[in-house]
This record gives sequence, C-alpha cells and structure tokens, in this order.
Amino acid sequence: MLLFFAVLGFYTNKQLIIYINENGISYPSFPPKLLLWPAIEQVILKDDVLTIDMKDNKLLQFAIDKLNTPVIDETEFNGFCITQLTRIDNIVKQT
Repeated sequence: MLLFFAVLGFYTNKQLIIYINENGISYPSFPPKLLLWPAIEQVILKDDVLTIDMKDNKLLQFAIDKLNTPVIDETEFNGFCITQLTRIDNIVKQT
C-alpha cells in the first residue's frame, strides 16, 4: 500500500510540460499521449490558458505557470497552431 501511494504521489507532483511541434501536441499524462494535428479542431492560447478543442468534442484546458515558463508570444503561438491546422486541412482536402 505504501508503494502505491509513493507512485501516486510521484505522478501527482510531477511538473506538467506540454510539447507542441509539427507532429502534434504531447503532454505527460499516464500513459503519455500524443495528440496528432488531424484530431485537433482548434488550439488557442489566451490569458495564460491553453485550450485544445478536439474533433471528438473533448476540450482540454491548461493554466500556464508564468513563474516556470519562458515568455510566450500568444500571437506567434496561435499563428503557428493555425498554420499547422490549415496545412492538415489542405492535405485532407487534396486526398
């Protein structure tokens, strides 16, 4: 029982770091998940809240910790996400 609570404490105190790149969005859940761009409807960063709207009607929201996060240009970030989503939509329309 003690081992179970030790493992549970480790995962609850783990710092949440979300990686966003050309392949998709990766975040350290248990087990870690990779959200691919074709499965994502929209991604918005506004007022230090990251919102990920999935095509299967799931909505994920994460508060950005200003103390432990480098400064993020919201306009540039949202532009990158729109570019990725538009690129995927164009690929899907061509097939």
